[in-house]
Amino acid sequence: MKSKKIIVGWWLSIILAVGGLAVFGQENATSGVIGTDDGYLLAYNGLKTSFHIEFKGRDFEKKDSNHPAFWIDGKLIQVIPVTRGDFWKPQPDAKTEPTAEELLEAHRKWESDYIGGQLGIKLAVTSEYLEIGPQRKALFWSFPIPKDLGAPVSHQLFLTTTLGKDVLVLSAGPEKAEDFQAFKSYLLNSMKTLKTSEKPYDIKDLADKIKAGKPID
Repeated sequence: MKSKKIIVGWWLSIILAVGGLAVFGQENATSGVIGTDDGYLLAYNGLKTSFHIEFKGRDFEKKDSNHPAFWIDGKLIQVIPVTRGDFWKPQPDAKTEPTAEELLEAHRKWESDYIGGQLGIKLAVTSEYLEIGPQRKALFWSFPIPKDLGAPVSHQLFLTTTLGKDVLVLSAGPEKAEDFQAFKSYLLNSMKTLKTSEKPYDIKDLADKIKAGKPID
């Protein structure tokens, strides 16, 4: 297994640059990580929409970043809220709001164009829609990293869904191609736990409820 330092360095040079441009409300956002029976709950209070999402696993190590990023059971995961204004350019005569699919596809193009430009290559992006709830879709997309770049990961994976009028991104990169499906399933199962709120969460109250075994909204 390649060192965590090498993998983090790769992500900082490519993916975190996008996050630095795209995250909304980071300067005023608050977040907290709460241990659960099966893993860790990330609670995030943004300026527009708040959310919490659970990541299954035992070993957890937070990384310094302008958005949530952490190691969990050997996987480096990023959680990036992206404001719509960064990637969506409405037509001057538009009379309707964009659909969820339009937002997710516009974000994919915006972010993949940026990453491809940083790497100096045309990315071979593949994507598919996945159902993660009765009224929620997610767009899974990924691309292989050419071996001649000497990257510490074989692919870069993204799972995105709408967060109010914006987009929430989960991202990870397996070191070996044979781990692609396991990483994809992990992102999907994590996203299925997503809950959102128009009001900020009381993170201490969430922690107290989890400790007491009470349900959380």
